[in-house]
Amino acid sequence: MNVAAKIVKKLPGVLAFQRRHVVTDALMYAEVNGDFEAYPLPVIRHGIRGTQNVNEDKSNATTGTAARGGQREISNIQITDSAKLDPLAEALVVRFGLRLLDIAEGLDSCVAADKVDGQVLRESLTNFVMRAKSSEGIMEVVRRYTRNIANGRWLFRNRTIASSIEILVDRNEQLLARFNALTLPMNRFDSYSDDECRVAEALVQGLRGESTDGITVTARITFGFRGS
Repeated sequence: MNVAAKIVKKLPGVLAFQRRHVVTDALMYAEVNGDFEAYPLPVIRHGIRGTQNVNEDKSNATTGTAARGGQREISNIQITDSAKLDPLAEALVVRFGLRLLDIAEGLDSCVAADKVDGQVLRESLTNFVMRAKSSEGIMEVVRRYTRNIANGRWLFRNRTIASSIEILVDRNEQLLARFNALTLPMNRFDSYSDDECRVAEALVQGLRGESTDGITVTARITFGFRGS
């Protein structure tokens, strides 16, 4: 109890942790005649012209806007990005890589004015991490990661309008699992499938420092018609 009280009352001036997730950008492709790697999805920057109404003092007759309710239109040029599938595209393909790192190396800096306080906290955190590595809790964390990979939550609005989503998870170019994303819940974490448990086992090895291998996630999304 004395050690715990000392840690709570005298936190170090510098306490920093490194993230334990390495995630690549998600690359998007248009699948045409069963091939997608030859059709990367271009992002197009273009302008659109809108308007905005500006209220003015109705009593100011010199503006010439009083007759229109005290409003005038001002050109509002906006720059936006958009991405469209090829008109012949059969599906959208999205791919990214994920690797989890050893949580034992997560503590980056622990500097306290009192070196004893800093050392006590560092040892306490290290002991906690070592217990966490073999706990059921860390397995539940990676199972939840896997559920959110498998259900396509990360596809955002593309998931909302999709007619079908197939998600493949590979490790070292070997297929680990295949998911029908639209059949998996987004608001519940239970009843994990064998495929989800297999992916979770691969991910937890990274957090435990047992493996440096990552996974590759590929989603194939159809929208019920060609192009989009």
